[in-house]
Parts: sequence; C-alpha cells; structure tokens
Amino acid sequence: MTDDLTPYIELGARSAFSFLEGSSSPEDLVARAAELGHGALALTDVHGVYGLPRFHRAAREAGVRALCGARVVLLGEGKPRRKSDPPPDGGRVTLLVKDRAGYKNLCRLLTLGHARCAKPQSRVTWEELRAHAGGLVALVREPALAAPVRELFGADAFGELWRHRDPDEERANRRLVDTGLAPLATGDVRHARPAGKRLLDAFTCIASGAKLDQAGRLLLPNAERHVQAPAEIARRFADLPRRSRTRSRSRSAASSRSRTWATRFPISRSRGTKRCRASCASWRSPARASATRGRSRPRRARSSTTSSASSAGSRSRGTS
Repeated sequence: MTDDLTPYIELGARSAFSFLEGSSSPEDLVARAAELGHGALALTDVHGVYGLPRFHRAAREAGVRALCGARVVLLGEGKPRRKSDPPPDGGRVTLLVKDRAGYKNLCRLLTLGHARCAKPQSRVTWEELRAHAGGLVALVREPALAAPVRELFGADAFGELWRHRDPDEERANRRLVDTGLAPLATGDVRHARPAGKRLLDAFTCIASGAKLDQAGRLLLPNAERHVQAPAEIARRFADLPRRSRTRSRSRSAASSRSRTWATRFPISRSRGTKRCRASCASWRSPARASATRGRSRPRRARSSTTSSASSAGSRSRGTS
C-alpha cells in the first residue's frame, strides 16, 4: 500500500532497544505493521538508535518504508538526590530524521547526551538541541515544552496526541492542543501485539523496583499501545480533521526527503559482520594501530625462534 493511500503512519514506535520501555523487537514491529497494511513506520527509541540497523533491514525485506528517529531526554534543573542517580529529567522530545544532515545531528545529540551520564541514560541541554535542530522534526507530549520547541523547530514542531481509551490521556491532549502547537496523532507503540503488554509490565516493575502485584498505577491501564491498523487510528481521530492535515504535513517532512538519501548500515547483508569489522579496523587511531603491530612482532619472533630450535634439534638427532 502506498503512502498516498495510507490514512495513518505510525511515527511513535518504541522497540525493546528502549531499555525497559518497549517489549517487542524491531523485526516484530515491522512484521505486524506490514501485516496490517502500513506503508511506512518510524522507530523512535529512547536514548539511542541501537535498533535502527535491524529495523531498516526488516523494513526493506517487508516492503515497508523505514523512518528514522529517537527520543532525547532534556536536562532538568537541580541535582540528583544520590550520586548514582542520573541528572534530573527535563522532559522528552521525539526527533524524526528528514535528511542526511538530520541523521548526523541526531547522532551527535545522542553522543553529547550519553557523555553526561552513565548508560543507559542520557541528557541533552536546550543549547545542544538548538545547535543540532537542522534536518529534524520535533514531537512533544508535554505542554510545558511546546513554546521552546516551536521556537527552535518552527513549522517542524508538533504536539503528539495519543488516544488509548484513557480519560486522563484525553485531558492531557486538550491541554496540549490549547498551547497552539500543531497537533499530530501517534500511537506511542510499545509492543507489536496486545499480548506484549505482559512483558512490558514486567519491564516496568524492573525499572521501578516494584512487585508486579503491587505496581498499581505504575503500569499502563490497558494493552492499547500495540501496532494497530491505519484505518482504526484514523477512525479514533476522525473528530479532529485538522490533525489529519497536520499528519500529512509531518509525513511529508519526515519521509519524502528520505527518498533522496539512503541510510546504509554495515550489517544490512549476510556478510555485514565482516564489513563492519573491516570498517572498525579502518577507523583505528594510528597510536592503537602501531601498538597492535608492536604486540604482534614479538609473537612472530618467538614462533620463528622456536621453529629454528626444533629444526636444529632434529638435525642433531639425525646426525647422532
């Protein structure tokens, strides 16, 4: 199914590479999306683009257009309560890639964020986001972030609206629409099928340190955050026609330019592992390369000395 005929494109999927925030592999998400007739799918994991190589390969094999993105966490005010705690969370921004420059900026942002705290956490500042906003589309869920994100991204800034049969969520949607930010419907996908909710609940308990029977409202209220048919999502948001027009604009910004550049990952084919190792070897620093060569020379010298000694011994035994 082509994008022009698709009533909805999912731009908010998280995989198991969003540590403890998603329960399905990229391959499962793509397979379910293709089964339901999605023409394109965006993977927007938290803190990184670790799942994009597998996602890109699976999407290409399934005939689904792969859209790249990630969710960055802003650095909040104050200090952590303990030294082992990550820096304060100042909110999240979902970033979708428009072109090659945008992909570079996204990777640089994530690198800066990981340099500030231990894995798997990351934090970026508003100044860093401003310096690397080129080639990216921004989606926000929190009303407090609407104004600064609109200032940085202009027409490429959208408010992310969800509908998972939750009254609290609907009230949050109205607050976000009241900010004046252009609305955009996403599914906030966490698992490929409804059955993945059970594993997601276990991950939530691990992340929060709570027992499953005592987690209560820490868990999501239902299993609606799975990949759903485009027509079903379009029906849920049919009462807001402006959102449909905004969805078309965002889809055009995030995917039409992707036709002019191809994301190439070193493991996209069966022999990718060897090419990846060769690529990594070519990027070794001169100091490391010389150190490696220096370590290998004594080994060759010792082996040649040993072979010479053994051959000399055999000659002496033959003479005697």
